[in-house]
Amino acid sequence: MDTAPPTRRLLRHRSGTRRMHTHRVHTQGLLLILVAASLLAFVAPGAAATTTAAEDYKKVYLSKSDALAFVFPEAERIVEVRHLLSASEVRRVEDRLRKRLDAGGYYLYAAFAGGRAYAYAVVVAEVGKVKPITHIVEVGPDGVVGDVAVMIYRESQGADVADPRFMRQFAGKTLDDKIRVNRDVINVAGSTLSAHAVCRGVKKALAVVQVVLIDRDDAARAALLATGIDVTPGSVAAAAPAPVPTPSSTSSGSPTPTATSTTTPTLTSRGQRLVVDERAVMGTVCRIEAWAPFDDAAIGQHLAAALDEVARWDDVLSNWRADTPLSRLNAAPVGTAVAVDPDLMAWLLDAQRWSRLTHGAFDPAMGRVVDAWQLNTREPGRPTDRTLDAARGASGWAQLRLDPLGGTVTRLADVALDPGASGKGFALDRAARVLNERGVTSALLSFRSTLLALAPPPDAAAWTVPVVHDGDQTTVTTVSLAHEALSVSGGTFHAFLDADVQRGHVIDPASGVPVEAGRLAWVRHPSAAAADALSTALLVRGSGLGGVAGAEGGFLDGAGSRPRDWPLAP
Repeated sequence: MDTAPPTRRLLRHRSGTRRMHTHRVHTQGLLLILVAASLLAFVAPGAAATTTAAEDYKKVYLSKSDALAFVFPEAERIVEVRHLLSASEVRRVEDRLRKRLDAGGYYLYAAFAGGRAYAYAVVVAEVGKVKPITHIVEVGPDGVVGDVAVMIYRESQGADVADPRFMRQFAGKTLDDKIRVNRDVINVAGSTLSAHAVCRGVKKALAVVQVVLIDRDDAARAALLATGIDVTPGSVAAAAPAPVPTPSSTSSGSPTPTATSTTTPTLTSRGQRLVVDERAVMGTVCRIEAWAPFDDAAIGQHLAAALDEVARWDDVLSNWRADTPLSRLNAAPVGTAVAVDPDLMAWLLDAQRWSRLTHGAFDPAMGRVVDAWQLNTREPGRPTDRTLDAARGASGWAQLRLDPLGGTVTRLADVALDPGASGKGFALDRAARVLNERGVTSALLSFRSTLLALAPPPDAAAWTVPVVHDGDQTTVTTVSLAHEALSVSGGTFHAFLDADVQRGHVIDPASGVPVEAGRLAWVRHPSAAAADALSTALLVRGSGLGGVAGAEGGFLDGAGSRPRDWPLAP
């Protein structure tokens, strides 16, 4: 068996504008592993409704092959296309959904009979209560839903949505239908959140298939499908193990503080198995892949404990909830020294260090400027000079006074802290400590744009991570990680036009203006929090950012430009 580590194709996508979860997605644009939670279906066992002792609250209804056979019973051939949405496609999908898209890559399927593609399907994953529900949606060439089926359900309650009687209600729906629970679809008692999640997934699948396949002309559609691989159930291609992804999505948010571990044994090597767990937290998906001996019955508990630690830091650093220590500090009276939580102080001191080392290029105290540009809305735009000047006057790290010995912080102006550019990396560092304390040595922790690697997989020198630019979908570089972190910042899917300039959602603290879209920066460092902060600084400063001990990376000045190493050679 080939024991090389699975290759993760990463897509820049850090949107930073979602309010539906408790923490802003890192507003630097980002790496997003191809499909996030939905890819788990591709490595799941085939038995229906199965669980193991290490997989409490997880039911696998359909394997990939079973799901394809279900939605395409008459197919002579099935092709799988792994498609990264272009920036234009993202905007068009969002226009149809009337909301921000949470994932930038999808596995699409086309069923052929008589040499003609007669139906399509896409696998999506939407969070129910706290875990993603993986389901497959068939869509005809006319944009009408066919069959829908749950592949993996990860909650302890609400699984009745997998009942075929519920799923049959989606047949015949189109993008013109709102697909609402208790209006267009009859709810299942006790499964309301899950029903809403499946409705969202069906709507998203319709939009993606419409934009990527149906809207293309015949020649362009044929060319795209020609890039796919044959995954007809029973074929050699379909039998090959699929790569394990490392979320994601925006895009799609996923996991939680109280959910039981959802582990997925997949690849095996030298008496070890690869186990995957994920959780919707910090407004996105945190995912852990770990290699463990077959007889390690506690591996699920270990990964769950690490994810619990991430969720604990979300309870400290979220600026989307009023009850967290960070939000309370943001609302504290100006000019008054207030006592802060020790954990919050730890993050503040770390952020202060990187702000000083980057001479302010990384500055998590720019919340008022973000608000002035309306970057957390669907229609950001340039504020008036007066509004921007006022926001800049109430922003910047210089507006904070930290007293570590006294445990207090004083806001010298109405400054708003935003942990998006380092909070996730900070949480990953702490989660890695939990894994180390529990004896888990080979693992990859991921927040889509920020990854932290422990020891590499068996028989491999490192975890391999290609970095893909979302503008032209080219692989910019490939990074090998072992005992270090990688963070990517850059222009976003959700670029907006400011006069004649396309801008992203990352503020340059020096000017108070968002950086131009299309720029990209990536940094590796032993600390995920450091890599997170430094990739933001490198995006802002580019060649003007001086070197930092233990850090290296690169940047692009725009889509299509040539990568440049950082730090620059003397």
